[in-house]
Amino acid sequence: MAEIGDKSFTTDMIQLIKDAVKAELGTNAFVNRYLAEVTGLEAANLVIQQFSHGNMAQILPIEADEPHIRIARSLNQNLRNLAKSLIPSFS
Repeated sequence: MAEIGDKSFTTDMIQLIKDAVKAELGTNAFVNRYLAEVTGLEAANLVIQQFSHGNMAQILPIEADEPHIRIARSLNQNLRNLAKSLIPSFS
């Protein structure tokens, strides 16, 4: 059995966390797979940090959205909020 700090344990733990995140997202779209990969690496980093053993993954920050993308996202969110206030919830 692998012990904490063993390279195979760390690799297995990272893969287990990534698989769990991927299963939670439930889709194979590229963006969601990337999100699952990064989220899994962040979770694995927390495990490594908790046990103070292993090599943390380097995760590069994403670039900020361009202004026209920020405007579109904001408009979309505002329209969704408006629709929620006008359309009754059936759940």
